Amino acid sequence: MIKTGTISYFFRDQKGLERSLDSVSWSTSPKIWCAGCSAGQEPFSIAILLAEKMSVWKFKNLKIVATDVVEEFQERIKEGTYTEAEVNAVKTNKENEPLLKKYLRVLNDGRYEVAAEIRNKASFTVHDILTDEPIPGNFDMITCRNVLEYFDVEEKQKIYRKFHTVLKPDGVLLIDPKQRNKEFEAPKDLFSRICKDCVERVYRKI
Repeated sequence: MIKTGTISYFFRDQKGLERSLDSVSWSTSPKIWCAGCSAGQEPFSIAILLAEKMSVWKFKNLKIVATDVVEEFQERIKEGTYTEAEVNAVKTNKENEPLLKKYLRVLNDGRYEVAAEIRNKASFTVHDILTDEPIPGNFDMITCRNVLEYFDVEEKQKIYRKFHTVLKPDGVLLIDPKQRNKEFEAPKDLFSRICKDCVERVYRKI
């Protein structure tokens, strides 16, 4: 078991995240797998953005499976509270100010609490993406950011193939934009790059 990075924050690489969300043909009961979710900032960021983008009905049916090898993250995600530094990307971007006011509230101790309607969209499971079987499901989208850098080339390819088996046809895979080396490229027989000129790596299952 490899313990991957534990540092994350809300709306990390927001442009790439939004581009990937806009590339998905969402089913009537959307399902997302956030692999290597850390303390929950990524799944909650996705839920907030989709609350603004999706119809009320689709958002009501949205399910986000958040997984990580660190069991302690379960309580943090369930609690849904974060420090000012962890929500800094929301605070410093003026366009995100309405989201901050709408979906996070300041507690007496200065921490921020994610709204229940957002917290309830994510469920946490302890999972090792390399050694465990993939999370069962017909996912519309899988995100795996700040994770693959910890694996060698052969392990990365194994993980990509696992993701492929549980993505729905034309499902979308998002990995970290900083992972630009060829060794991070998803297998071309399984995925096609949605935007080859973009910094972020967004793929569609083929």
